[in-house]
Amino acid sequence: MRAQAFFLYTTLTIDTPRASHVSARPTLFVRRHALAFSLRAFATGRIYDGLTLDNELPCYLALAVLIMCIFDPFELWNTGFQLSTIGTLGIVVLTPLIQRLFRPIDRLPFAYLITEVVAITLAAEIATLPIFAFTFNQISLIAVLANALTVPLLSTLILLGLVLCTVGAIFLPLGILCGWIIWPLLWYTNFVIKWCASIPWAYLPVSN
Repeated sequence: MRAQAFFLYTTLTIDTPRASHVSARPTLFVRRHALAFSLRAFATGRIYDGLTLDNELPCYLALAVLIMCIFDPFELWNTGFQLSTIGTLGIVVLTPLIQRLFRPIDRLPFAYLITEVVAITLAAEIATLPIFAFTFNQISLIAVLANALTVPLLSTLILLGLVLCTVGAIFLPLGILCGWIIWPLLWYTNFVIKWCASIPWAYLPVSN
């Protein structure tokens, strides 16, 4: 799967549980616009390499931020807004740089799929690290492993979730059947999250 697809899934899911207590509106706004641009990039097959002249995403993201701040300047102090904006920008700028470090092992079978997930996770974590340290007083040390084990399944979960909602609204018994099909994937994702969270030193407390 291409880097744009992993970027799409990651920006929709990364750090959502930890930021659930903050307003979801700015988060969804920025992610929806970044998602739309990513879909366009994926459909046209354009390759982006950090901050180059061919990369329009930083400008597109800046426009989305400007529109939001025009309606509500205080969004700049919203944690969900900060995580979405800085995380998305970090993924775009830092992912190509980190992927270059993995080029020696990309020749191995299926290694490219793993290195993409790791590179995107590291990019988002590095970009948002100051925000998490200041706001939540902790830094995740296990995020790379958790994302490597779950992110490849997110596209399937999103697609099956859409099918479940659509089918369930039309014919409930068939929707229940779809739910049982999705359940093993959800159980696995939940198990990985709980297991990673239970690992000693999964996160590093940070004092103010």
